[in-house]
Amino acid sequence: MEGCGQCPKLKSDTPSFFGDYTSQVCKERTDGINSIRNVTIVGVSDWICNEARKSLIKDKPIFRIYNSVDTLLFSPTRSNLREKYKIGESDFVMMGLTKKFLLPSNIKVFEAITNLLNSQTKLVLVGGDSNDNKKMSSNPNIVVINYVDSPSIMAQLYSMADIFVNVTREESLSLVNVECQACGTPVLTYSACGASETVPESFRVNIDDVDSMINKITNIRELGKSNYSSECIDWIKKRFTDTYENYIELYKLMLSK
Repeated sequence: MEGCGQCPKLKSDTPSFFGDYTSQVCKERTDGINSIRNVTIVGVSDWICNEARKSLIKDKPIFRIYNSVDTLLFSPTRSNLREKYKIGESDFVMMGLTKKFLLPSNIKVFEAITNLLNSQTKLVLVGGDSNDNKKMSSNPNIVVINYVDSPSIMAQLYSMADIFVNVTREESLSLVNVECQACGTPVLTYSACGASETVPESFRVNIDDVDSMINKITNIRELGKSNYSSECIDWIKKRFTDTYENYIELYKLMLSK
């Protein structure tokens, strides 16, 4: 908001072991942006735009344009993944991102969700590695799938799930939420950061409100995924398709100045 220096996360987020150059880097970046005569800042969510308006670039024009999703690729997709991962056709499948769930800050919600697991309730974690597989190996109702680099496979995974639980705490938007709903699978996420803008209000819970999260998961299970799929797809098509046209309009506006 005012500058950088004496960074408390110097050795964690972007490791630097021999000096704190954050003040210099921040000044160079700010000077670089300010040196451009006709620059416009585009954020992918209202949240990230509001964050920008608190920052050193707050005097620049700032617009929000959501990212688009390909609804031909990300759509309800049949697959044999349940058979591949030994998940019953009638089993209730919760899905999430491995690295998010295993963060120390998400231990409470992870434990609450694992308490729901049984022979007919599974948790599929995507984006893990061999170490994550070892950590989860003691629970037969958790499936850890390593990093997936194929969008078509991701569409199959999203479609296989009954609900996607995204415990992200700080993210500019979260295309994962958008892609998953485009496949007809409801997404439950925190009412924080840009991710909250990707789902209807009834699918948001406050950070660390584990009871509300479990209640919403239970309600979705009782009513069935099919009661939510059309709403999910419509939500995405109205907000996250063909947003590139907004860039054309923005370019025209900039040129007119």
